[in-house]
Amino acid sequence: SYPLQRANGEQVGKSLNEFIHEFGVPDHLTYDGAAVQVGSKTKFQNTIRRNSIKTRVSAPIRPNENPAEGSIREIKKRWYRLQTKKNVPNRLWDYLGL
Repeated sequence: SYPLQRANGEQVGKSLNEFIHEFGVPDHLTYDGAAVQVGSKTKFQNTIRRNSIKTRVSAPIRPNENPAEGSIREIKKRWYRLQTKKNVPNRLWDYLGL
């Protein structure tokens, strides 16, 4: 469920399953190669294999290799401006887009 309370192997795999259930199977997935994502027996990798998702692991500490990073940065800027303008408390940050 969103937002993740912890980024452990079980939660990350479950989150990918929920994403697929809600939005469908992506054709391609680029991810950062965190330990909870790369183990061959992780729920995350099992979900990727089961759904035949093409993947790419970006280089460590290179957010510019993931095209989504620029979009995420811009969205965060806009949400931060909206949060400041509307005086929304930080504890509600994760729910601004809902």
